[in-house]
Amino acid sequence: MPISSGLYDTSTLTYDTASRSYDGYDAPLANLPSVGVFIAWTDTPYTVSPAWTEISQYVRQISIRRGRQDDLQQFGPGTASLVLDNRDRLFDPFNSSGANYANLKPRKQVKIVANWNGTEYPLYRGYVSGWPVEYTDGGLDSTVTIECIDLMALMAREVSASSYCEDYTLSLNPTVFIRMAQLSGTYKDSTVGTYTRRYYGLDTVVNNSKWQPNPAVSSGTTKLDAFVMSVMINDSTSGAQVGSVSQVNSTADGILTPALQVSANAGVANALGDPTATVAGGSFTFSCFASISGTFTTSVGILNWAPSLAPKIYVYSPTNTTVAGKIEVYSYTTAGVFWGVPTTKRMMDEAVHHYCFVVDASASVQYMYLDGELIGSQAYTGTLATSNFTQLGGGSVGAAGNITFQHMAWWEGRALSATEVATISRFGLNYYDQPAADRAQFYLNQTTVPSGLYNIDSQMSSRVAEYQLNAQPILPELQRLTAGDDGEMYVDRAGILQLVDGNQYFNSSRSNTSQMTFTDSGTGIGYDADGIRLTLTADQVRNTVVVTGSRDFQATTSDATSIATYADAAENIETRLATATDCSTLASRVLSIYKNPKMQIEPFMSKGQANPSYNWPRLLALELLDRVTFKRTPSVGSAIQKDLLVQSIEHRITPGEWQTVVNGSTRYTGWFIIGVSLIGSSEDVLL
Repeated sequence: MPISSGLYDTSTLTYDTASRSYDGYDAPLANLPSVGVFIAWTDTPYTVSPAWTEISQYVRQISIRRGRQDDLQQFGPGTASLVLDNRDRLFDPFNSSGANYANLKPRKQVKIVANWNGTEYPLYRGYVSGWPVEYTDGGLDSTVTIECIDLMALMAREVSASSYCEDYTLSLNPTVFIRMAQLSGTYKDSTVGTYTRRYYGLDTVVNNSKWQPNPAVSSGTTKLDAFVMSVMINDSTSGAQVGSVSQVNSTADGILTPALQVSANAGVANALGDPTATVAGGSFTFSCFASISGTFTTSVGILNWAPSLAPKIYVYSPTNTTVAGKIEVYSYTTAGVFWGVPTTKRMMDEAVHHYCFVVDASASVQYMYLDGELIGSQAYTGTLATSNFTQLGGGSVGAAGNITFQHMAWWEGRALSATEVATISRFGLNYYDQPAADRAQFYLNQTTVPSGLYNIDSQMSSRVAEYQLNAQPILPELQRLTAGDDGEMYVDRAGILQLVDGNQYFNSSRSNTSQMTFTDSGTGIGYDADGIRLTLTADQVRNTVVVTGSRDFQATTSDATSIATYADAAENIETRLATATDCSTLASRVLSIYKNPKMQIEPFMSKGQANPSYNWPRLLALELLDRVTFKRTPSVGSAIQKDLLVQSIEHRITPGEWQTVVNGSTRYTGWFIIGVSLIGSSEDVLL
């Protein structure tokens, strides 16, 4: 229903009882749209289609603001303020006898709509921040002014996962998962023959009762209640230290837990339980992240199960003349299998790599993956040998070398798919090249926001790589994705979170074609010309643009002429772009748009009822990033006409008065759009 005069009259207190015109336009109140305000009393914040209850009859004043000050900023949350008549305490959360008492809670959904000539226009949808009660006029009047936030603000505390790699690996239910993080202070020494071996306890998850911590030390006389890594630390004959184990920072970008580094001539073994436990012949998968550094004369063992019939993976030194650069895989069937997989990738390069060996017994094929990519496969005959063993992972490490392990996992009876292997790899290495739209969907899938409350532009095609880790807020990450596309993220007037790509300015009909003209003369929507300011400043000039992407890729682009003319003004843009070339392309694009001053038009105010049948359908449908035309006719000289992209919209509604304030930018309207722009139009001039 319309907000009108005389709505709040009582015998003791009156509000706007006199008939009012609309600020000099001498237009009747019938020329104002009807306004509807609704609350979803019984639904959750994320209900897409809640049951709405109208409270328009209690509304005294409405203020709505969505957008940003200028296009160098990111769009922030939209807000609304509603002043409610609370004289009967309907909106008092402390009135236990009130009709709404049980539902007067923060985060209730609210929507504001306008109706003109039978057409409904959404103006705002958001959430109630709280219910503050105020008493004035000696207690005769009471109001509740509710401040509202939109979906963007509601999402501010949504966070990403702490560790995608660990979470995903554990979701696949491995038989054993060893983080390779040492348990503090847990080790025991045992001497066998001339060697002393030290056993370090490890942080482990076990999903099969057969595999229990039971590492035998010195014929089982000394035990640790944990899975262990063992290393020879001393040769009693020579007295020399043979090897060492140390906890080091993670070497895999996508893994947050520490790594275990084995140095020098360490014989490495991870005891997995009772030595009599049997591994049944059949499918299995082994996965781990490892980095190798130093000098090795022959090979390094990544997977080294005992006894000899169990599977093994060796990485051969590039200096080995026979099998240089190969990954060699051992597995045994009743007929015996031994095979080597050549690879062009250097694995003894101090970089972390993901190694995964899969045996699919149903197809009688074994697969070797490196960094998520299949590098070799081999069919086999017979059945895999059943074996007893106590060790998993590791092998001989040369005197001048180190090997660092993380996230070692084993699946008994399961062959992981290529997709599952690739997903573990890309999460652990924290690098996966994919379109920004797909990555945005990945993050939004982790939130409690339903798909009906957001829209991802499928044209967000820039390539991104790194993930966000360590339970950080998702909203800034979504902004990095849109920034890499030179796009935008905002909540529209219907309350939907929009992620749009940078070509929105050229491809969307509402952005590439003017939706209305604001003018001080002639055909169009009138605006208040008193005090209107147009200016040309260098405040928003940016002549050095620095774009940072994944893997710390960075591109810097400058314009010497602009710097010499307007002084150096830098802009830093943080993205997840996959390559340095992509960063450079974005930097050049942004520089071309911001290196020169553009006309700035300060926010202007319009009142729609001067020509209601023309004005209201346009003003009420106005959306962020719409293209509009602004026309100013000075008393002397030629008229000034510029196209703007809307940066903010504000509606101020009180009984008998409705003001719409628009703020726009000329930055992205100076492009000549084939099929849209005209020769001699505003796209064809500098300012």
